[in-house]
Amino acid sequence: MKISYVWTAVLMTCCWGGGASAQQGSQEPNQDSVRIQRLDEVVVSDTRFPIPREQSGKTVIRLDRADIESYSGLSVAEILNRQPGLEINGSRSRPGEVLGVFARGGRGRQVLILIDGVRVSDPSSISLEYDLRLLAASDIESIEILKGASSTLYGAQAATAVISITTRKAAGKPLAVEISQRVGTLGSSEDSFPVWGQFGSAIRLSGTQQELTYQAGLTYSLDNGLSSLETETNEKDAFGSFALNLGLGWQPTDKTRIQLLANRSQFNAAYDDSFAAADAVFEYWTTQERLTLTGTHQSGADTWELRMGLSNYESENRSSFPGEFKGRTLNGELLYKRSWGADLKSLVGLQVVADQAEFEAAESFLIIDPHLNLVWSPGSFNLNTGVRLNVHSEYGSQAVYQINPSYNIPVPEGNVKVLASWATAYITPSLSQLFGPFGANPDLEPEANRSIEAGTVWNRGSWEFGVLYFNREERQQVLFDNANFQYFNADGTGTAQGVEVTASGNLSPDWKWDAQYTFTDPTTLSQIRVPGHTFSSGLQYAPGDRLQTALNFQHVGSRTDTNFTQGTNQRLDPFSLWDMRISYSWFNGKLRGFFLVSNIFNTEFTEVIGFQTPGRNFLLGGTLRL
Repeated sequence: MKISYVWTAVLMTCCWGGGASAQQGSQEPNQDSVRIQRLDEVVVSDTRFPIPREQSGKTVIRLDRADIESYSGLSVAEILNRQPGLEINGSRSRPGEVLGVFARGGRGRQVLILIDGVRVSDPSSISLEYDLRLLAASDIESIEILKGASSTLYGAQAATAVISITTRKAAGKPLAVEISQRVGTLGSSEDSFPVWGQFGSAIRLSGTQQELTYQAGLTYSLDNGLSSLETETNEKDAFGSFALNLGLGWQPTDKTRIQLLANRSQFNAAYDDSFAAADAVFEYWTTQERLTLTGTHQSGADTWELRMGLSNYESENRSSFPGEFKGRTLNGELLYKRSWGADLKSLVGLQVVADQAEFEAAESFLIIDPHLNLVWSPGSFNLNTGVRLNVHSEYGSQAVYQINPSYNIPVPEGNVKVLASWATAYITPSLSQLFGPFGANPDLEPEANRSIEAGTVWNRGSWEFGVLYFNREERQQVLFDNANFQYFNADGTGTAQGVEVTASGNLSPDWKWDAQYTFTDPTTLSQIRVPGHTFSSGLQYAPGDRLQTALNFQHVGSRTDTNFTQGTNQRLDPFSLWDMRISYSWFNGKLRGFFLVSNIFNTEFTEVIGFQTPGRNFLLGGTLRL
């Protein structure tokens, strides 16, 4: 695994790294401040303007740094899997297993992931998906999850959800140091004494010197204690990951900010032969090198934003079907935002995406997207509407649009929000599906999506209740023909519908409860591993700033999966899991430790047919801030 000379120069240049904002220090927030923030929460992803959550016409989930720290020890995929409406298949299995991101009956290629506002996807992958195994939770400042079709705001792939991830910001003092460590067991439900098999470390340095901010971070993890497949020998298959983050920020005035971030992430995952259901010495490794430049300038009611990202991907599969894959993507977007008084905001943007992948020959395509969005909020009524024209080098032009009204009704001690949305989206075939080595079909057409939502959210004091119905249609679905070994566009229209129900609130000043239920009915979609019913609930007890405890429950209903050894689909039984977490801080939050028990009742369950899942395991760790 070699780093290009260009990237070596970039990393050396950025060795002082940094974030663009100096507003966050290293002191841990107290519980009261976190509760107040929930009441006045601001979201960005559904309009690309910072607006109060009660004015948002979409279901947006926001996790700030305090929320992410409450999941200490979990991977990014495990954190996302605990949010309503998302199913991250593989996140409950052995660390390092392949992940499938499903939202509202859709597939991973219909979910768009942004990092620091820049879309990320591997052009050499089959479905243009971003591999969440490349991300470490300790490197993330916040996550916003926007569910529903959002192609007008974010372009191709944003058909079922957008996951917007913001990386860590620099501390507001000259130098801050953060060191984290975790260690835990890793065994199956059949292991009487699971071995110590989870190890992870992270170190971060950041600070602010006048108008400059800097940061540098290094994370490493090794998980080894389970076999990928359930076999007679159950030999161990290890997963190791490494990430380096560097950055530099410059804020010459209160109205102008520039940020340069560099990242190199890699992992190596051992796995077995799933087709033969046998142990094997197979490996998959991948490396990502990402450079991001962002800038903002505000002048009165006008705001200009520039985002540019260059990413390189190299992967190698060492198995009975070996292969090497290389991809490069360049993303650039220029936005002009204007506030026309208190009630009207407009956004005009131009996005350019250039993807390239190396197969037998280098293949590429270019996307140029002009787009317009308006947000009108006269009193209690809110309207978010927009249109985007996609100009594709392979497929010509295609327009998408959205109409998203909502209305707030004041009630005693709170409000009731009624919302609805009609939006279209599109997914263009990947370079691999068009020209790659496995079942490529250059005659594929883009997939078109239509999404309808309607629901209500009731807020009263600290309590919030929400119910939302969604209905999706897909035309020209890109599927794989196992008989002819080729991708093709399906005839007719596929539909998926469902309901999401959420509830949360404070039972007392020290006790908080939340629950989420999702029903998904992929009526005419050929979809595996999507549960019809999921339910989760959590009870948290935090009697102050130092002690925090949580008990969590998750139920996954029956679903269909493919048995690769038989070539048939079969029904999987539902399962339920419990876990418990305790964390405690010392020295005004400078030192915090945690203890986690996962799968408390040592439940034996199947997430993917033939693959191993963990039993009861223990994880402990801590973070020191200086």
